[in-house]
Amino acid sequence: MKAIGVLTLAALAVLAAALPARAQSGENWRQVQTLDGIVFALDLNSIKPVGSLRHFRIRVTFTDSAKTTVGYYDNAADCAAKTVDTLYATVSDKGETLRKQAFKPGEMRNSLEDEQGKLLYPLVCG
Repeated sequence: MKAIGVLTLAALAVLAAALPARAQSGENWRQVQTLDGIVFALDLNSIKPVGSLRHFRIRVTFTDSAKTTVGYYDNAADCAAKTVDTLYATVSDKGETLRKQAFKPGEMRNSLEDEQGKLLYPLVCG
């Protein structure tokens, strides 16, 4: 499977099937892509410069016949290097937190130059 520019679809599916939906005021979600029952959305209001990086949040919603699982992924993009690191993930089902995980910089690094990364790049880095 191809990378979404944040995590690979396989990793997202594992986290989503295993990671609470959190709704905060001021969010502005824009659907970026839908693949195999997984909807990827970017919170446009979460994009913020932090030093030389751009921080942003992705929401991944995975729905199958039995349940809907939602994952939120906090990320840091290095627009010059065209890479993105996932910093934190929270996954839930029906408001129950299934998994929370922090990642070290470089541990969950992906490209903003692959097919899905190119969808995020102009929104996050533009």
